[in-house]
Amino acid sequence: MRKTVLVVCSRFPYPPIGGDKLKSYNLIKILSNDYNVHLVSLIDRKFENDDYVFCNKYCIKYKIFEKSKIEFTCR
Repeated sequence: MRKTVLVVCSRFPYPPIGGDKLKSYNLIKILSNDYNVHLVSLIDRKFENDDYVFCNKYCIKYKIFEKSKIEFTCR
């Protein structure tokens, strides 16, 4: 039986552009080899088909919160 791990990212790791996204992307890929990965993340754009493909390939469950860049700066 595989263990489960929860990965929480402040930025959605796909596409892997930039240091923080690349690190999270590779971490999820590596963890998915031995663990059931559950992902919680924020995304600052519309959740697209490629994003679904990434999540379904490497994660057992995922919850993605869409929030615009303006909402991040306003309180």
